[in-house]
Amino acid sequence: MQTTVVTAYLIAGVVCIVSFLLALLLSNKVNYEPDRSDVGKRKRYFWFLMVFSLLIGLLLNYFLELRGIRIPSRANNYLIHMVIAGVGFSALYVVVGFLLSKVSKGKKIETWF
Repeated sequence: MQTTVVTAYLIAGVVCIVSFLLALLLSNKVNYEPDRSDVGKRKRYFWFLMVFSLLIGLLLNYFLELRGIRIPSRANNYLIHMVIAGVGFSALYVVVGFLLSKVSKGKKIETWF
């Protein structure tokens, strides 16, 4: 694997981790409500930040790396890996969120799923 391709995975991974930590923080900041309207807020934070991490990861990869690659075959290769990294880390975000919500009984993040 070329060094340029590795940066696509690094950028997507860092953005995914930051978004997941932000989802944890924001979900824990939402107060409990008697009518359980807080559950919807936590779910929206989780899903919004998943989509946000995918889009920001793709945009950062595009503007930081892809635009600087002048050889078309390398640019195509980077584009493929950029999309794979974005979708892969988004799937990992959902899987880790699901597992964490099932393990965290009695905590606020239990309501993600």
